[in-house]
Amino acid sequence: ICGYLAQTSYFNQLTCIALRDHDENPTFLPGLEKVLEQFSLVIVKERLGLYAYQVLKAKWRFQFKLLVWVDNLVAFPAHDVDQMRTIRTEVSNAADCFLVQSNSARIALELEGVASNRIQSFTPWIEERGDRTPAGRAKARAALGLSESDLIIAYLGQIEWEEGLSDLIAASKLLINREASLRAKLKIVICGVGSFSSDMRDIIKAMGLEENVVYYAPMRRLSASRKRFNAFAACRTW
Repeated sequence: ICGYLAQTSYFNQLTCIALRDHDENPTFLPGLEKVLEQFSLVIVKERLGLYAYQVLKAKWRFQFKLLVWVDNLVAFPAHDVDQMRTIRTEVSNAADCFLVQSNSARIALELEGVASNRIQSFTPWIEERGDRTPAGRAKARAALGLSESDLIIAYLGQIEWEEGLSDLIAASKLLINREASLRAKLKIVICGVGSFSSDMRDIIKAMGLEENVVYYAPMRRLSASRKRFNAFAACRTW
C-alpha cells in the first residue's frame, strides 16, 4: 500500500509509514504516537477512531499543531457510542484548527459549538480546463478504455463498508435483471483504495458483474475525466 500511494500520489517525495494492525481494534495503530514525535504539524482524518485519540495523546506529549480534517456532515456524529463520543469531544476541544471542504461540514461543526475562526475551508482539486466537445468526450472515455455507448456509473472515494458500495453493486444487478440490454452497456467505474476492496470484489463476483466493473487507481487523468461519466454514486450507511 505504501508503494502504491507513493506512485499514485499527486505530491512529490511522499513518504509513507506502515504500522502493524491491531487485531482486536482496527482503529488502533500500535506505534503511532512514537512516529508522530518527529512532526510539528499533524492532520488527522475524522474524530471517532482510537487512532484519533492516539494522535491527541501525542499532541499533549509533543506539543505539535493538530489539524482535524472533517467531512462528516452530521453534527455530533456517533453520539450514541460512548467511546466515540468521548474521542470526538476530546479531539474537538484540543484541535488547533478544523479543515473542511464544504459549507455543510462547516455548518455541522458550528452546530457543535466550534467557533468559526477555528474552521478553515480548502477547495477540492478541480481541473481548470476541460474539453467538453463530443470529440473530447470520446477521447477521454477511450483513454480509460470505455466506449462512447457505455452507460457509466462512477464511484470515486474510499473503498470502505461505510460508503455503501454493496448497495451500488446490488442496484446495478437489479438494473441488469430488469433491462437485459444493460448487461453489455453498463459499466461501474470504481476508483479508490480501502479495506473493503477484497469483500467488494467477492460480492461483485457472486453477483456475476465482473465484466461490468472497471477499477482505476486514483490519478489526475481520471479526475479530469469525471465529466465523461453518466452518473456518480454517493451513498453511505451511516
